[in-house]
Amino acid sequence: MVVKIRDFVPEPRDYEAVARLNALAWSTDFLDFEPPTAEDLRAFDRAYDPAKYTLRRFVAEEDGEVAGYAFYAHMPWAFEPGAYWASVRCDPARRGRGIGRSLYHRVTDELDRIGAKSVRIEAREEDSMVREALERRGFVEEVRSSAYVIDVTRADVGAFRGYAERAAAEGIEVISLPEFKEREPAWLSKLHALHSAVVREIPLPDEPLPERTPAELVDYLFNAPGALPEACFIAVQGERCAGECILYRSQDDKAELEHLVTGVDNDFRGRGVAFALKLRTVEFAQQNGYKRITTWVESNNPSMLAINEKFGFVRAEGILVLKKSFLR
Repeated sequence: MVVKIRDFVPEPRDYEAVARLNALAWSTDFLDFEPPTAEDLRAFDRAYDPAKYTLRRFVAEEDGEVAGYAFYAHMPWAFEPGAYWASVRCDPARRGRGIGRSLYHRVTDELDRIGAKSVRIEAREEDSMVREALERRGFVEEVRSSAYVIDVTRADVGAFRGYAERAAAEGIEVISLPEFKEREPAWLSKLHALHSAVVREIPLPDEPLPERTPAELVDYLFNAPGALPEACFIAVQGERCAGECILYRSQDDKAELEHLVTGVDNDFRGRGVAFALKLRTVEFAQQNGYKRITTWVESNNPSMLAINEKFGFVRAEGILVLKKSFLR
């Protein structure tokens, strides 16, 4: 069998083929930049700004059929000019034929050619074969991200209503994003200030998350695939934003919500705001027929790990982020 590696062509055939490979991996892997439908993949490409960021995909063909693909890209939420994220996907039915290895070498050769400083790749915690292969190629584990899941059909959150009552006694109320938008004329500037402060404190191995512009925040909350504004909640006290929770609908499971961000302004920490926000998300899920909420927490964020475990989230699986630096 002859394997041919070529550039991805932004036409229906390649979009469908890449989306099919993503869908095969979606139930087991946490995928960045890899929507499982051609429609969502095209929507992602339309939203990605090529004037600011680099994104290149390659496909592997075997006997004229797409058998795998790979990409390298800047991550806008963790942008460094010389730092990239990469992924290699192979049709499970065609593994063991050198397809993944060929794609990997194409990606790393390209990164070396353009003078990249580093590349990160994600691997499932339990996939020792992939992890060991990456380590042999110079990758080092940087951080571990774990999925935590709560079954909202069985969750007993009555014990946490006291946090909401405590917050309410201090004049803090939790309202949905659409309600906040309707109520507050300056909603975007206030929410942008809160969100920017929150993401600056999310612990990452290198630099803080870059700040979204107000327009990017609107896209993130309202227009991105999976965006569900009514499942996002803002804690407010008078004219101030005290905290936020951002949830998306799962693109893989209609019964699941994905909890992306919980953040509380420094001035309001230690007052039960995070628990009050999480309580509203569980109540929303219960009232709207969802069965579970999944969130991902990094190993270097012990405070959020403790909150999720106390609330009843159960650790399900883990993802390793491994990094390779290029010597220059």
